[in-house]
Amino acid sequence: MAVWSHVNLSELEYYRVDSDFYHSKYLGELEFWRRVNDQIAVSKLGRLIRQPVRTGRTPKNRLLREGEASFRFIKTDTVRAGKIDFLNSEVLPARAVCDRYVIPAGSLVITIIGATPEIVGRTAIVRSDDPACVTNQNVAVVSTKENFDPFFLTAYFQTHWGRDQIWRHSRRTEQVNLNCREVERILVPLAESSVQSVIGNLVTSSLSAADLSRELHHQAEDIINSELAFNKEAFEKPLGYQSSFSALETCRRFDSEHYYPAFKAFQESLHASIALEPLSKHLTFCQRGKQPIYASTGLPVINSKHVQPNRVLLDGNRSALPNPEANLQIRHGDTLLNGTGRGTLGRAAPCLSDSLAVPENHVTILRSGDLDPVYLSLYLNSAAGQMQVEMRQRGTSGQLELYPFDVRKFLIWPAPESFQRELRDLHEQAAAAERESKRLLEQAKTRVEQLIEEAAGG
Repeated sequence: MAVWSHVNLSELEYYRVDSDFYHSKYLGELEFWRRVNDQIAVSKLGRLIRQPVRTGRTPKNRLLREGEASFRFIKTDTVRAGKIDFLNSEVLPARAVCDRYVIPAGSLVITIIGATPEIVGRTAIVRSDDPACVTNQNVAVVSTKENFDPFFLTAYFQTHWGRDQIWRHSRRTEQVNLNCREVERILVPLAESSVQSVIGNLVTSSLSAADLSRELHHQAEDIINSELAFNKEAFEKPLGYQSSFSALETCRRFDSEHYYPAFKAFQESLHASIALEPLSKHLTFCQRGKQPIYASTGLPVINSKHVQPNRVLLDGNRSALPNPEANLQIRHGDTLLNGTGRGTLGRAAPCLSDSLAVPENHVTILRSGDLDPVYLSLYLNSAAGQMQVEMRQRGTSGQLELYPFDVRKFLIWPAPESFQRELRDLHEQAAAAERESKRLLEQAKTRVEQLIEEAAGG
């Protein structure tokens, strides 16, 4: 159904003549914002910042040498709702970073370029205890004045009113995008300082809960690495290796990476009570997904980006028609393993959701009757598992693959049930902290929406 907007020439703003800017929805919201301004002041973002909005840059030299000082590199895919995924962000050498591009603590980062409107407008805040970081040209950096709470502003940009403001000022070209001056034109409600503080504290508490979730997960990782006695001094890593011709014939592998000497040394250093067994002995199902048939409704699709180190993401996934082969549907208790992807190859995660999902063709489903999915994921993500990823992967540097028949050959420690339960308990505590983080952020978002809507209704 066609939508029409009538705009007089005298009403054109900022030399914008693109129809999206004058969509009837946004014009209606302008009247809404006038009513809000009658009750609480409304300001353009540009009046609330201590320096002009800017973006970052992508340096040409990004090779990090061992032991070199570095900065985290924030890009569109690592900016999430209210927080930054530093764990999966790239690292840049400090020598390639100019001081003026370092993001100050208390600054917001906003995605301003993306393939779809949903990608544009993701907002998070950089805190004082976050790693030193920079960003690229697809992310805007906003530093507010001292009298305006950046945590309140973070909550505002999670609301549909804040996102609509960003989307209105964006341009629908080949990619959805804004420039820095357009970001400065976004309307922001000027709540009283006490109100800003209450809402900002909710965002701070949300981020603290997310920190606790990560700490608990790291604790689980440390426990399994400690039990396997894996550290740099635990065993002497040989500089070379020897392999018989019969071994080459058996596995039909001639690439040096397959004969990974460090893993053999690691095996020999294990305590006598820890015996490794082929993963195939503990699997009832091990199969890669198939290319899904995407549809407007259906089961959520899990691809390599959704398989995080400690969980499977089920928010904002594309939908696909249910696969006729029921076994290729992801079930509660499965472990998912990435079979390809730069930086994600070999990453595993437990699926503990009761909702069915469909794996993409680069995600492998592992199903076991005696290995807890949390334990199996932690083991595969540990140094012991990742060494075997390097051994078993195939292909060239441009496209590495990890196939199910190679995954079955992984050697795994079938830990006692009590040990697996300990790690599962830590995971459940981490998941509870993550849910609390989302609840607090949602509460902050709701408070801002109520503030705006009550002002408009008054």
